[in-house]
Order: sequence, then C-alpha cells, then structure tokens
Amino acid sequence: MDLDRLQNLEGLFEQEIKEGRLKGCSIRILHHGETVYGKSFGTDAQDSIYRIFSMTKPITAVAVLLLMERGLLDLKEPLSRYIPEFEKMQVVTPEGLRDAENPITIAHCLNMTSGMVYPGENSISEIRLSKEAERIAVRQEFGEEPDAVAVAKAVANVPLLFEPGTKWHYSVSADVLAAVVETITGFRYGEFLKRAVFDPLQMQDTMYVSDLSKKEKRLAKIYSRQADGRVAEASVAQLDDLKNTAFTSVYATSFDGGGSGLCSTMEDYSRFASMLLNGGEYEGKRILGPKTVEFMRTDGLSSDVRKTVDFQNADGYSYTNLVRIMKDTGIAASNGSRGEFGWDGMLGTYYLVDPSEDLVMVYGQQILEGLDGLLIRKIRNILYSSLKS
Repeated sequence: MDLDRLQNLEGLFEQEIKEGRLKGCSIRILHHGETVYGKSFGTDAQDSIYRIFSMTKPITAVAVLLLMERGLLDLKEPLSRYIPEFEKMQVVTPEGLRDAENPITIAHCLNMTSGMVYPGENSISEIRLSKEAERIAVRQEFGEEPDAVAVAKAVANVPLLFEPGTKWHYSVSADVLAAVVETITGFRYGEFLKRAVFDPLQMQDTMYVSDLSKKEKRLAKIYSRQADGRVAEASVAQLDDLKNTAFTSVYATSFDGGGSGLCSTMEDYSRFASMLLNGGEYEGKRILGPKTVEFMRTDGLSSDVRKTVDFQNADGYSYTNLVRIMKDTGIAASNGSRGEFGWDGMLGTYYLVDPSEDLVMVYGQQILEGLDGLLIRKIRNILYSSLKS
C-alpha cells in the first residue's frame, strides 16, 4: 500500500468539510491485517459510535449461517417451519390477491427475493406493512414489548409483492430472519449476537441503542443535507421522523432488528469485516468456517433475478446473503476488484471486504439523506489507486 497516495483521502475529506458537504466522518483501512489508515474528521472521533442501520444485515447473515453450520437450519427450508404464519402467503397481482405458488425459504430472505417489502406508499404491500408497523408502535406506546417473533408474525399478515424467488426487492426479510434465530436459540436476538459474535470478536461498542446506557454521549451527531448540498445538524422534528422511519427503530425498542438497529464503531466493525476477510476467524476466535464464508460471498442470484436488482449504486454488483458483491468492475466504473463485497447503512456508513487484495475499509458518517455516491466512489478510487500491485 502506497501510504503517500492514501493521504489523498485527507485532502478529500477536508475539502468536503470546507465546502459544507460533511460535518464529520471517520474511516479505517486495513491491509494484510494491519491498520494502514485510521482517521476522523470534523465533529467525529475514532471512538464515535455510529447508527449503522442496514450494516446490521451482514451480521444477521453471519448469525443465520452460524446456525446452518450447526445443523439447526437449512437454507432451503421453508420459513414457515420456524414461523408458521408464513405457511400460506398471498401475492399481489394486477387482478388482485392470489395464493403464492412457492413457499418463502430462508435463502429467499438472505437474498432479498422473498417478495416482502419495507413500509411505504408505493404498493399495496408497502401500505399494508405500514399499517402493521403503526399497530406495533401503538402496542409499544401502551406498554407492550413485542419481540422479533411478534414483529415477524405481523409481517406475515402482509401480501407479497411478487412470487418468492422470482425477483429482488429490498425488504424486512432480515428482520424476519432475526425472529428465526430467536425461535431456534431461545435467546433475544441481541443477546445471541453478543454471545456468538460480539463477545468473541471483542466488539465492545456494538449493540442496540436500547443497550447503550452510558455510551450514548459517544453517538455521532446526525446531520441533514440541504438543497444546496451543504449539511446542517438535524432538527428535532427530523430526528423524531427518523425514529419512526424504519420498521425496526434505531432507537430504544422492545425487539432487536435483524435489518437495522445496531450501533458500532470503526474499530468494532473492522473486527467483524476482518473476520470475514480471514475466512471466519479473527485473533484466534473462529466464528464461521472458511467454506461458509466463501459461500456467503458467492452470488446467490440467477441472471434473470439479477436484472431486477435496483438498489442505489447497483451498477456492476449482484447480491447474496445480505451483502453486495462486485461482478463487473467495468460496468461499475470502478478500479476495485471482482469479488469485493460489503454493504452500507441509511445514514451513510459503508464497508467493503476485498479478499483478492487482503483489504478492509470501513467508513462512518451520519447524514439523513444517506451516502453520497460521488463521495464513496472518490474514496474507493483513492483506496484502490494506493495499492502497489
């Protein structure tokens, strides 16, 4: 790694802050197991705790694959084996609702091909799930504490957007997988993650907000991007809206989401990513077997389903086991590597693992409007241009 070329990151972030497009951020880069760059800028610090939102999902994939390794589930099993409410699902069609022809499997949930949705207003399924989310919020307001299984049962009341396995659509599938883990293990999902992943990897600052306790002061500030592209500290009203945005809130709730809700630091998430890079092991602690990690980053979508992938900055990528995977660097217009994998979070956190270059990068920011695609491409370009061979 050419450390002089890597210093271009410093100029990039300082310019972003000077021009008001960032207020604070952090980045950590590991090459051949060593931290070669780790800095924070503006209002953030290296021990800042970030709400990682959907970067919770790859951790959920690891939890599910861990149970697979132990023979406690199989990926082709129907979801209804663990949550019976999913046995008889309906699908939305132009002619109305019809019975689903295929069962939802665990693999469908891992690959976002289940037909589930997130709450919204763009389809009958999204509108119905929004109503279910409102009911759960009312139950919490009046003192109930629904767990991940109760949330999954509410999701089962919602008709599917499409026949399972036929398309890709980002959804609450990972939250439903958290309920599967709770059903199999008998642990609250966050407690299982602590025992199976966080404690072995010494990820001491990775937890749900409801468990943060005295560490809340280290939470990075949340900002909002204005019309001119500059960012300002998020208003109270915006923060209130954020609390109700996700199906599983990033604030204190009675259930732990498999798709969002965790908080983490540059140090902690680097440990998780390094475990994946090292074939499931980190500092003598094995979480997954090497072949399982190899499977985790093997494309899980058919060519037809891959054409339906529509997440932001999807060019050149496919999707598998709750992570993106680079398929074509030319289409992605990237100087990166085929097989690089990772994911990002709603407020702009991002990570990548590159087995061919023995490389990990973790980036943190907290902006309501999410990751700036132009900025992350610049970060990646600097990162990969710094490799000597």
